[in-house]
Amino acid sequence: MRCFIKYIWLLISVFLMSAAVTVPASSQDRVVVFAASSMKDALDQISASFEVDHPEIDIILSYASSGVLARQIANDAPVDLFVSASTDWMNYLVEQSQVKQNDIKSLAENQLVVVAPENTSDNSDWREILERGRFVMGDPSHVPAGIYAKQALTAQSLWVKVSQNAVLTENIRVALGIVERQEAGAGILYQSDVQLSDRLQIIHRFSDKDHAKISYPVVRLNAANDAAGIFFDYLFTQGAQSTLAAYGFNSVGAQTASEAADHQIFENPTPYLWPIIFLSLKVAFVAMLFAVPLAYAVAFLLARYEFRGKAFVQALVMTPLVMPPVVTGYLLLLLFGNKGEIGQFLSYFGVEFAFKWTGAALAAGLMAFPLLVRPMRLSIEAIDQGVVDAANTLGANVWTRFRTVFLPLSLPGIIAGAVLGFAKSLGEFGATITFVSNIPDETQTLSLAIYSFLQSPNGDDAALTLMLISIAIALGAVLLSEMVSSRLYRKGQM
Repeated sequence: MRCFIKYIWLLISVFLMSAAVTVPASSQDRVVVFAASSMKDALDQISASFEVDHPEIDIILSYASSGVLARQIANDAPVDLFVSASTDWMNYLVEQSQVKQNDIKSLAENQLVVVAPENTSDNSDWREILERGRFVMGDPSHVPAGIYAKQALTAQSLWVKVSQNAVLTENIRVALGIVERQEAGAGILYQSDVQLSDRLQIIHRFSDKDHAKISYPVVRLNAANDAAGIFFDYLFTQGAQSTLAAYGFNSVGAQTASEAADHQIFENPTPYLWPIIFLSLKVAFVAMLFAVPLAYAVAFLLARYEFRGKAFVQALVMTPLVMPPVVTGYLLLLLFGNKGEIGQFLSYFGVEFAFKWTGAALAAGLMAFPLLVRPMRLSIEAIDQGVVDAANTLGANVWTRFRTVFLPLSLPGIIAGAVLGFAKSLGEFGATITFVSNIPDETQTLSLAIYSFLQSPNGDDAALTLMLISIAIALGAVLLSEMVSSRLYRKGQM
């Protein structure tokens, strides 16, 4: 025992000494670049070529939607360069005093296209394809590609006709994957994204007159280091511009933002609160309606019976709680999507989950399931075995024992689990947006709506309103649970 303690103390001492040693500074200068997701492949190659020519400089690339990155920069993220997919977010950073307007330059331009799966046999006009079935595009509330797509469809007098068929995604790369898997018959993407896939074909190219110019502005942040200036200049060299062209972007040289036809593409969002709230409550209620009985059955099985494989069942039940929600959502899409094994089978009975509110309820119920089972199981295990034996002595059958003993005595656990699950369902995000997308009036729940508004430079007020409503609903549900549980407990003591 003493040897073990000495060994642990030695490990702790070594750790503390190693932490106290000053790590020598790297000989390389770091340049942190935040860039829109659609620039990933091109910038990866450009940065690799740059580092060959400048081994003393290390380029760190981080990709996400322009809105997410811009808000992180506004909150003083340690960034040197920012490449955006819209000029609006650059203007937002100018207002936040993070960049100077004169330092913004247009790096590249893009083109909007309509695509279909490569092996499709449908030779219909692209307009008929969009009018007839589902197609995918970026969410026009905050995704620049979706905003341009809505502008183009409006210019073609199609938006009103086809908007109900649109599957909206949180970024354009997600839309690309959906069309490749043939979950949708068509998609509206950037030309540069189609360049990356050999499973898509372009069936229409929109004219630049149909939408605002698709420009990718780049800027060096006010607090950027000198190495950032070297990489910034490199982006406009012939080699870097050739790489951009190879990935489907249109080169624009070194135009300033004002020379590159700066358009405001974002609209001031107006939240329609009641449809969002009603849909969120409906999704959470339906999720609990089906999940609670199943969770109670699983909890009863785990609490009252011993069987081979019990440990595996316990682990399986808890898996959604510890597994990344995006993974859960993707698995649901593979299984219950239009091309999934279960999804195709259910479609024969007219049941559809992918990109439907029912799919949002399925994702919410699955993610909340561990929170349902745990308190129910504990409440069942807490039932005095003497009470059960007394019921047996009095001749109560299985159903009578369940109805008069187990169900009443485990009711506090059922309520606690249901409320926790309901609150989790209201706040579910990752699995939902991956499985059923973010479609207004169909799958856009409170958490997804808040996310959408936060991606717009003008969406702070709308997002804050929905945040307060979410807090009020969740707090009210928990308080109601406490009141009901306390009342049931007092009755049990009488």
